[in-house]
Amino acid sequence: MSYKRITKQERSSIEQMLRKDDSIYHIATELMRSPSTITKEIKANRTQTSLRSAFNKKFLDNNCARVMLCDKNHLCKICNGTVEACRQCMRCNAVCEAFEPVFCPKRDSSPWCCNGCPKRRRCHLVKYDYRAKEAHLYAQKKLVESRSGLALSDEDVLYLDRLMTPLLKKGQSIHHIYVNHKDQMLCSEKTLYTYLHAGLFTATLFDLPRTVQRKPRRKKPQRKVDKACYIGRSYEDYKQWRLNNPGVPTIEMDTVEGSKTSRKVLLTFVWPQSSFLMAYLLERQTASEVKRVITHLQDTLGTEMFNHLFPALLTDRGNEFTDPLAIEGEANRWTYVFFCDARRPEQKPHVENGHTLLRQKLPKGSSFDNLTQEDVKRILSHVNSVKRKGKNDKSSIEIFRFTYGQAILDLFGVQEIEPDAVDLTKYKKKD
Repeated sequence: MSYKRITKQERSSIEQMLRKDDSIYHIATELMRSPSTITKEIKANRTQTSLRSAFNKKFLDNNCARVMLCDKNHLCKICNGTVEACRQCMRCNAVCEAFEPVFCPKRDSSPWCCNGCPKRRRCHLVKYDYRAKEAHLYAQKKLVESRSGLALSDEDVLYLDRLMTPLLKKGQSIHHIYVNHKDQMLCSEKTLYTYLHAGLFTATLFDLPRTVQRKPRRKKPQRKVDKACYIGRSYEDYKQWRLNNPGVPTIEMDTVEGSKTSRKVLLTFVWPQSSFLMAYLLERQTASEVKRVITHLQDTLGTEMFNHLFPALLTDRGNEFTDPLAIEGEANRWTYVFFCDARRPEQKPHVENGHTLLRQKLPKGSSFDNLTQEDVKRILSHVNSVKRKGKNDKSSIEIFRFTYGQAILDLFGVQEIEPDAVDLTKYKKKD
């Protein structure tokens, strides 16, 4: 019996035999594999699909056995009237006291997929198909990601941050901390320096006096990205999320860099419906700074309003966004974070277009180090007051105010500028 990894040809054979409704034992015998190996392969690499039909389109993704008899409405308080009843919303399953999960003998037990099922066209459940081509690509992707990135999980990095940061703030060296807490460390002393340079800790290099006194090397250390943060948050996952949450807006997020010598950058948000642009200054382009802004917004707006304004965030794969758990909320989920494919800025077109107006006020090569958040608010007031042809000659601030109210604009600190007073020339800081 061979214990090598499953090949692409074997996956094609598995798919064909599943369509013939062959058993796991029969497939394992034909391929000379263990039945447990075939089971693990199907469960690990199956693909979630949604087959819309005239029968199941109203009950798509609802896994309750009582869905056909359900008469409840808006239990989850998230739908905001986008669906007619709870039976059309899968999120209500988590809060409904009468929820009774459906057991499918093919999906929830051997063979663990819906291939060859004669009842699938009249089935309203979430479906899983085993497709050889997609299964092979997904398996190869997981293999690559397992051999790259950080060796610790997000929870482990958070644990180290809580241990290291208070001591670093006291002026202690990493060596001193490591020697005294060696039994609590999850990595080597050298790795701690790597994590600090990568911006994974709340503490910064400025908390190491001897380090900042030295002349920096010509080549900056490359930040190691934990590619596991993209699992479940890819652009394909985002498209599936959009199918499951129709009518829920997605806010596009990005950063705008200044000159090469500028340490500060802008964290930007764009609401696609209105093209409203909001931005916050980051002291450094790091994940900890993004977390600081998100936490500030959550504290200012409150959890309910934050979830209403930021139900989902779509961003690129910049290093500053590689801590999605901190953005989503470590204890209680505030929002959902999804990533565009690498080098595909067109997948978030609204924020890219929003930057064109912002660049009129802050051209490329401009330093952001002298800017304050009040300066940014004044710039955004002018940018968002421009009348747009594609918005029925309305400005972004007008549409945003109609959708979310004036109180939110007041919290953001953005004001509407009279049409004749709108100034999109290069921003000059007032003394």
